[in-house]
Formats: sequence, C-alpha cells, structure tokens
Amino acid sequence: MRASHGNGFGWIGMKRLSISLLVLAIWILPSSCNPPPGKISDGVSPKATIERSVELATHTVATAMPQISPTAQRDCQEKAGEVRSLSYPGGVFHEDVRLVVYLPPCYSNSNERYPGVYLLHGYPQDEQHWEILGVIDLVEEGIIEGVWPPILLIMPNQPEPLFTKTDGGPDSYEQEMIDGLVPFIDETYRTLAEPQSRVIAGVSRGGVWALEIGLRNPDVFNTVAALSPSLSVNHPRAPYNPFNIADGDSPMPEKIFISGGQGEPSFLEKIELFAQHLTEEGIKHTFLLTDGNHTDESWESILPEVIQFVMQSWD
Repeated sequence: MRASHGNGFGWIGMKRLSISLLVLAIWILPSSCNPPPGKISDGVSPKATIERSVELATHTVATAMPQISPTAQRDCQEKAGEVRSLSYPGGVFHEDVRLVVYLPPCYSNSNERYPGVYLLHGYPQDEQHWEILGVIDLVEEGIIEGVWPPILLIMPNQPEPLFTKTDGGPDSYEQEMIDGLVPFIDETYRTLAEPQSRVIAGVSRGGVWALEIGLRNPDVFNTVAALSPSLSVNHPRAPYNPFNIADGDSPMPEKIFISGGQGEPSFLEKIELFAQHLTEEGIKHTFLLTDGNHTDESWESILPEVIQFVMQSWD
C-alpha cells in the first residue's frame, strides 16, 4: 500500500483504489469498448487532422507519438509510490502554499534523479483535483508495468487571489510558480532540474496558466499541456495573453498539447482559434478534439492521451 503523509487522504485513497480497478478493467476490455474516438491534429496544417485510435493496454496513441523506452530502475520491487501532502513557503504569496507530491516506487531507495510534471487544477478546485481525476493511479500503473519511466507529479494549490485575479508577470501566479514552487521542488527532491525534464499541464483556468507560464518560460518548461483551457473567459493584459505570446518569433516549448470538447462549445470556439493561431504562426503543437464537455469525467477520459504525450518528452 502506498504511503501517505498529511491529512485528508482517506476518502481519496479509496477513490484512487476504485479508479485503479476501473483502469485495470478498461485495459482488458476489447477495443470495441474503448471511449468514442476524438480527433488529433499535429498542428502542422489545418488539414492535418486524423482519427484518434487509442490502445489503452499499452498506452500508445496512433499518431506521431512514439512509444518511449522506460528508464525505470530494473531492480525496483516496490509496487506503489508515495503521496506526500505538505506546504512550501510562498514566493510572492505571503503564506505557505499547500502542495501534493507523488514520488514513484523506489524513490527513497535510490539515488536517481527524476523528471517532474507540474499539474495545475481548475476553478474552484484545489491541489487534490488531478489526484481525483486519477492521474496518480494511471501514472503509477504505467511505471510498475514498465510502460512509462518513473516521474514526480507536483500538484500545487494555486492560492487566491493569484489564481483568478492575476494574469502573469510580477506578483502573479506565474512569478509564484517560477520563483517559489519550482525552486522549492528542485531543492527538496531529486529532480532533473532542466527544462527538458519539466512539464507543466493544467485544466480549465489551470490550463490558461499552463499556457501563459509555459509559453513565456521555455527555459523552465519544455512541454506544455492545456486541457480545455478557459481562454473564452480570460481577459489578460496583452503581454500575458497566450495569443500574443505565441507570435512565432519568440522561443517556444518544443511540445505543446491542447484539448477541447464538442460538448463545451462556449470554451471550444476560443480553444480552436488558439490552435489555429499556433498553426498560422508555424508553432508545432498537438490538438485533441473530443466529444466531451467541461467536466472531470471528460478530462479523466483523455488522461491516457495526455500522459502519453507527456511521456514522449523523455523519449
């Protein structure tokens, strides 16, 4: 059983167990029982859109996403990682900030350094949002099976008013992450402290932050993923608008993933415009169009694609 530190994880532990059993059940179902296909575009051309074909048993996606060679410790016999609930001293926030960190199996018994994935919650959720979506169980299953390499998952609370009342730059959540959270993680855990080994991903409002922070800081994050980013209700100043940041002339992260669902039309219109903007600016990206909506169930259903995209960062 995975060790857990901190309070408030009893019911979440039960949920993770339920999600694990559900994921395992999905893996052994025939392909006819897979979720309805969406569409993936490679961002090279507006016409470069193909049908998504997902094989959950091996977590591969039938696009230009290569299957990576796992770097997990071959001698690791542990079957569970560790979830820690803690806080770190805020960088611009004047209080400690809550944080959940997942450490992979055998972390405490090795001297290895690991890539890190920073996962930003949606509104009005908190640092437990991605855990509720099932990301820990999904990633851990892949690590144990040797499909994916061991990684750290970093799930911070995005405190108010920084989360919804700032748009970027000084005294914003961007500065909180760059000056507060990332240095704390690199000092506290054995990370690979380089942009090629860091990913930032977010859901909804967190997806907007993932784009703003990731696109403005390619020297910190080499991979960005935004699930249903709420661009339609985002009204930033020009320097912090993802549309303006992605101007085709500035350095960009090498890998950018964006998703939107046909069941969330008020969000999808701006998401598709942003994907089109990236294409017009010649910025390589992957756009996943699903039949989902702006709900946890929809985001949970595409986690295999999202994590596969993330894992290819370390191919």
